[in-house]
Amino acid sequence: LSRSSAHDWDLKRELASAWLRIGMVQGGQDSSNLGDPGSALVSFANAGRLLDDVLRHDPSDAKAALDRMTVFYQTSDLQWGLGRYKEATASAEAGLRIAASWAAADPKNPGVVQYAGLLHLALVRLRQQAGDLNGAESEAAAAALLLRQAAEAKPENREAQLSLSDLDARLGSVNAALGRRDDALASYRGGVWVLEALCRRFPSDTR
Repeated sequence: LSRSSAHDWDLKRELASAWLRIGMVQGGQDSSNLGDPGSALVSFANAGRLLDDVLRHDPSDAKAALDRMTVFYQTSDLQWGLGRYKEATASAEAGLRIAASWAAADPKNPGVVQYAGLLHLALVRLRQQAGDLNGAESEAAAAALLLRQAAEAKPENREAQLSLSDLDARLGSVNAALGRRDDALASYRGGVWVLEALCRRFPSDTR
């Protein structure tokens, strides 16, 4: 199908979604998967190429843009897990460039807000790992603004709420590294509060 899709943009978009789903099954974040990150990266790359074609044809395709951000986020996370930190940083930054262009046109788009926040959150970890604590703190501030906006817009959404606990955990780590122990404790406690609230709401959720 990929070889015959040439100028069939609807088919390209569907194929990209299929490759994205395959990648998630192979090794994507936050899902039961086969533990095969190498194959997942190949699938995400296939999805990315198709989505790039669609977006070159129609830069206003919102679904393709959101899927492209998703692919960059998932790719960055896998690259980080494999120790490929420079590549992971480049992937997250590429995703944010798409988010920035869309946010300028539609600043309240919930999907864009959520993925922009997650991409900034990925960069918190990467900047800290590179020894750039000020950069990590700046990324955390950007992530907090966006992820809190997304969580307030979707109070019943489990993933949006879990992102807040991830944010607090990473902000706690950055504050601890900067020697701000009280701030670090406050961040970690904030993350615990979010998780405890989720446990009460979803008592059978093992994650």
